Amino acid sequence: MEVNRMRRFGLVPLMIVILLALPAYHSPVGSDIFSSPETVNPTDRTSQPAETGLISGTGASLGVSYWGTVTNAYDGTMTLDSSTPSTGTVTISDGWAGSDLQTSVDGISVEMNDLVQNSNLDSYHNETFLGTTSSADNDDDVAVPDSWILGKSGDSQSTHPIHGIFEMNDIGSSGYSGTMGWEFKAEWGIDAVLSSSDEIYLGQLVHTPYRELYSVDISFRYYISSSSSMADQVFLFVRFAGHLQTFHVFESGDSTGTWLQASMSVPSATIDSMNLPDSLLLEIGLATDLSDAQASARNAYAYIDEIALSAEVRPFPEQVNLKANGSTIVGWESNNVYVYEPDHNTRDCWDEPGSGISLDGNYYVGSTADPSVGIYGGGWSTANPSQVGIQFPVNIPQGAVVTSAFLEVEPESLASSGNPDMRVYVSGFGSGGGSVTNFSSGLPELEDRYEWADTSVDWQVGVRWLSDVRIQQRSPELGALFQSVISDSRWTSGDFVVVMLDYMHSASYQARNSIKGAYGSRFSQMELPRLFVEYKIPLPDDELYTFSYEKDITVDHTKVAADLTDFPIMIELFDTDLRTKVQSDGDDIAFRMGGTALDFEIEYFNQAYNSTHARLVAWVNLPTLSSSVDSTFTMAYGNPNARSSSSARLWDSYATVHHMNEDPSGTLYDSTSNNHLGTSYGVQGTEDALGGRIDGAIDFDDEQNDVIGIGQVDTDSWAGFTMSAWVYQDESHDCRVFSKSDTTTPAEHVMTMRINGQNPTFRISTDGTGGLGSNYDSNATVTLGQWHHIVWRWSAADARILAYLDGAPILDATHDGDTILDSVEVFTLGNNELTNARYFDGRIDEARLTTQVLTAEWILTEYNNQKNPSTFLSASSERVLRATWQDEDRTILLFSTSSPDSVTLDVTMTMDIEGTGQSLDENLDEGTSYYVANGSDYVEWTANVLVSPPNNTESMNAEIDYPMTQWGPTQVINPLGQTKTYGTDWDYDGSTLTIYSSAVDVFGVWTLKFRSWNYVEDLQLGISGQLLSDTATLNIDDALKVRATMPWIQNARAGLVLTDPSGSVWHTTY
Repeated sequence: MEVNRMRRFGLVPLMIVILLALPAYHSPVGSDIFSSPETVNPTDRTSQPAETGLISGTGASLGVSYWGTVTNAYDGTMTLDSSTPSTGTVTISDGWAGSDLQTSVDGISVEMNDLVQNSNLDSYHNETFLGTTSSADNDDDVAVPDSWILGKSGDSQSTHPIHGIFEMNDIGSSGYSGTMGWEFKAEWGIDAVLSSSDEIYLGQLVHTPYRELYSVDISFRYYISSSSSMADQVFLFVRFAGHLQTFHVFESGDSTGTWLQASMSVPSATIDSMNLPDSLLLEIGLATDLSDAQASARNAYAYIDEIALSAEVRPFPEQVNLKANGSTIVGWESNNVYVYEPDHNTRDCWDEPGSGISLDGNYYVGSTADPSVGIYGGGWSTANPSQVGIQFPVNIPQGAVVTSAFLEVEPESLASSGNPDMRVYVSGFGSGGGSVTNFSSGLPELEDRYEWADTSVDWQVGVRWLSDVRIQQRSPELGALFQSVISDSRWTSGDFVVVMLDYMHSASYQARNSIKGAYGSRFSQMELPRLFVEYKIPLPDDELYTFSYEKDITVDHTKVAADLTDFPIMIELFDTDLRTKVQSDGDDIAFRMGGTALDFEIEYFNQAYNSTHARLVAWVNLPTLSSSVDSTFTMAYGNPNARSSSSARLWDSYATVHHMNEDPSGTLYDSTSNNHLGTSYGVQGTEDALGGRIDGAIDFDDEQNDVIGIGQVDTDSWAGFTMSAWVYQDESHDCRVFSKSDTTTPAEHVMTMRINGQNPTFRISTDGTGGLGSNYDSNATVTLGQWHHIVWRWSAADARILAYLDGAPILDATHDGDTILDSVEVFTLGNNELTNARYFDGRIDEARLTTQVLTAEWILTEYNNQKNPSTFLSASSERVLRATWQDEDRTILLFSTSSPDSVTLDVTMTMDIEGTGQSLDENLDEGTSYYVANGSDYVEWTANVLVSPPNNTESMNAEIDYPMTQWGPTQVINPLGQTKTYGTDWDYDGSTLTIYSSAVDVFGVWTLKFRSWNYVEDLQLGISGQLLSDTATLNIDDALKVRATMPWIQNARAGLVLTDPSGSVWHTTY
């Protein structure tokens, strides 16, 4: 018998049929991959089976892999405040694994209710308005609420604010709740000429340093006098950011003689036009819409009080101290500029009315470089004001958030007298809109050369402008003015700003505040005006970081003298893990106690301290510190993407904290948010930055007249304080460690820590009942060449001075008084003041000043902690924080805020999840279903796949591994019977079919269709035991051997059918 593969037959013709039964495969994809058989059929040498009927069955199951994300996004908005934290939770189900937890802050909102400064108008000052309609009004004192400007427009009778048709007057005890009353008045007679531009108002720039503004509501209280003409000819108004709303409260029938409240909401269109951060102008006052001569006499009297502006904003997370699981949520990066006026003749000026700018100062005084703010004349009627202009380069990018700004100037003694109060104006643009250029002599006047911010800030000089010693006068907070400039779209980093000091008020018509200027060489660079601006660079999104490792830090309670709260503990660690597992600057180190994030500051971090260890020095605020049981908190670390989350909130109860670890040739930074920056006025340089008790310290050489000034710290209202420092004295003589004084006379020091020889002594002056100035010697002696911790405190409540050396009491004395003596002097380290000869010789570290009256137990604990941190606390071994979750597991983030107002928070937590499964046959048992008709070119396969992920699954992909050889997916159908689109909803590659998450719109049983070729190839036959070929001749008793190539597929089976030419079946084998 001869058989060949092309179906030519010899004696016994045969047809060989090979049927393939392939395992079912689960896939969410569908495509007619067999539209061109060549794409799947590997060769054209193919034999096809004859039609013998339908064969069906169940194949092996296919492996299914799921991956996607689970989220908390469906849980809704969280609400929290300082007493009520909130949680976000992600949960996975049994059989699933989770990893790579990610958190994004999608929204934060809080109602800010304290945006208006001096909203109740209770504090006020006097101003003098010169150059109005009548010079006879020049000597009128006009009361103006602090932090507000008083403006007036129009008024044909007088431009003076307390004269003319429209006026504002202060009426004592006539305000709401009996406080100072502010009367807005309009009075006119017959034929008085009015204009629709007539108005009188109070104005203020409202600082809005936030990401977004959602809504603004403004309210105020008003009282309409019954003496008013109720003819609706004047009205109250509020303007905010260009939106005007009028309140017609003088209509017939309106209430009079009682306090009422008016309110308004700023339209969303106005809010949508704002770009934050910015400073927005608020004005409130009295106006009219009448014009021309009036036929009737009228009057209107309205009192205004308690102006409130509340805004729903999206704050930066730092503004509400938002934290999660011990980690600060970061929304900005901090920076600052602290620059001197350039030492150039054209960067400051004096402006005299009528003459314009003078570059060499007030030439009437007979000296140079002394620009003066003030007033001068033969009487009030002839008096004219003068101004000072100062220019500074400001390297702050447009759109930065300004959090603080102030000006420092050194008074010049020859031209100063009378202590006039001033107003501060700020501009970043010339009157034509361009950038600021150098001053030039002559006209136009200073005030006409620039485009000033919408309002100004009142600078009340107070006690006096001059001191008997060198000082720097520090301006009030100017942040809102600088924000207005930096937010302007025309601003470019590196441009100059102009600060103008303008005359505001004095008791005399001859009064001047003169400052040291740049003209010529009379004053050095370090005597010129200086500008400080603290700013933040917003990140594109608020960022929350998790960490990979943590260690517990345990405090030995036997070193704690009493139970303490909010204690800033010092940590010093020499650690091998920090050597390799954190960023080189330590930005990815944070601290928590339980689930509460702790405020902290890293003073020093050296990752390469030695070949095996890093060194960390940090300060951490512990909410509680026990003296009876060990206190434990946690250091978390390890995230290469994290930004620093340290916070000045750690030092909120302190006026100044100087770690003294900087190079004294630069700036010594104050760790508090008060920014009392230190500047060396001796010859200190890099070589004077030495090792200290804590970390670094600064060396003072009395022979080099080394002294550091930290500027004005307003202590006038203090009823108690604690001053402390670590000192290492090299030489024994009368010296000052930490001082505020303008004299060496013992009874005239404001507050001073002194070492007389080697004896710590203390000097203080107080105001009020029993107030006096005194010197107090302790009973202790410091040892030269050793570190000592000196602390002293005074309290008006107990009228006592207590002092401590190395934690032990050394002084207990009585000192009366209500508050610290009023003064303008600056604080110094290393001397009595900036120039006197009471210089300290040695090193100073960790100088602090606080309004807290610290207890003996606090001071002893502080000493124990800082002297021997290695015995005060210890660190545990490292723990690796979990990065995966399994089965019935969940991860929780605890969100907290220090805001007393409710904060609403939208946070999306996502976790990658993975799961596995098997395909199901038509009976939903594990397997696949198939059928094939003999004679058909294809085998049809069906795989059912159950897509049932955990609750709150955000997205889900499915992958089905199918036998690759000669198989192809043809269709994917969701549980609703909808066919998905190949290439868009699903795809395949090799032996894997993928259903994309975007297509998985229904969970349940998905149906996947596959098709495979039904063929054999390379058929050979012959006598068993002999070579096979295309044909064979068989004799009786010969055994036929048949060999063919077919796709190898797990669990597939082949069949052999022998027929003769008539079609009769000779033999069948499966």
